[in-house]
Amino acid sequence: MIVTCHPHSVNSERFRALRTNLLFAQRTQGIQSVLITSSVLSEGKSFVTVNLATVLAQTNKKVLLVDADLRKTTLHTILNLENEEGLTSYYYNKR
Repeated sequence: MIVTCHPHSVNSERFRALRTNLLFAQRTQGIQSVLITSSVLSEGKSFVTVNLATVLAQTNKKVLLVDADLRKTTLHTILNLENEEGLTSYYYNKR
C-alpha cells in the first residue's frame, strides 16, 4: 500500500485528495458508496481500492471492502488475510 509505505509521495497525496473530494460529495450530495471497477485485467482496481480504503480509514471512517472479482480475488493477498469464504460461498449458504 503506497499510502502507508510512502505516505509523503505524490501518489499518496493524490489518494488523500480523492478522499477529500469523496467526503465533500458525501456531505453535499449524500454519497454513501463507492464502486471501483474495470472490465480489463491489471488496470489497478485493487491498488486504488486498498489505498483509498486506507486513507478513508485513517480519518476514522467506516470502510467495507468487498472483493467481487469471482475469477481472481486479490484483496485478501494484499491485506495479508486468509481467504476462507467468499461471495459465492456466502450466496449459496444463504439460499
